Amino acid sequence: MSDIPKPKIDPARFEKLRSPSAMTDYTQGFGRSALRGEFIEINTSYYRPNFYDIEKGRGTVIVDMDARGDITVANGEEKRIATFGLGGCNAVALSAELPDGTRKGYIQHYSPLNHQLGVNMLAEATDRFASKGASNVRAVVMTPGEWTQDPTAKWAMVPKNELVTRLLTLTVLARIGEADVQVYPYSEMQSIDQYGQGTLMVEFRADGAVNMLAEAMPVKPLGE
Repeated sequence: MSDIPKPKIDPARFEKLRSPSAMTDYTQGFGRSALRGEFIEINTSYYRPNFYDIEKGRGTVIVDMDARGDITVANGEEKRIATFGLGGCNAVALSAELPDGTRKGYIQHYSPLNHQLGVNMLAEATDRFASKGASNVRAVVMTPGEWTQDPTAKWAMVPKNELVTRLLTLTVLARIGEADVQVYPYSEMQSIDQYGQGTLMVEFRADGAVNMLAEAMPVKPLGE
């Protein structure tokens, strides 16, 4: 019996199947695809830089879970501090101006098991801000949220744990007083296609602008 000739594989079609557009960047493992009657095994694992990789490469100070961090920014400098991976955790970001002209950024990220520790760490941080005469203080409290309907039947995302949210918010206001404090409830539904999901950042621009970013979206100061 003569050998059955194997079908000729078109390299162009092979490369098309391997391209990231053929499947999600996050797919991992191996697949088998039929090309003109023959099954070939192709690697379908593709890598897409995530928030951590990109921001680390930009020099952003990254704060891990159950930790806190801060940065000092001189006039004309551009710096960022951020945290990521919020999935049930609470995070707080602070920005302020000091009398000597420098600016301060602070972020903390604590898991649900460390609510009280998070409140204590925030109290210590805001006490330091107050003792240094900080002004133009802004704060964003990022907390797990849930969808509810208001009396007009409109849906809105509200904090799941109102007590913890109030504790964090009042901790800032009690120690600093005149502060722009805003609450950002976030969805715990995870989507691998959303780059900024579960992230919180304070960005100081060289031109003096300060951006507070929750899930990569600017949180505008109150009154704007």
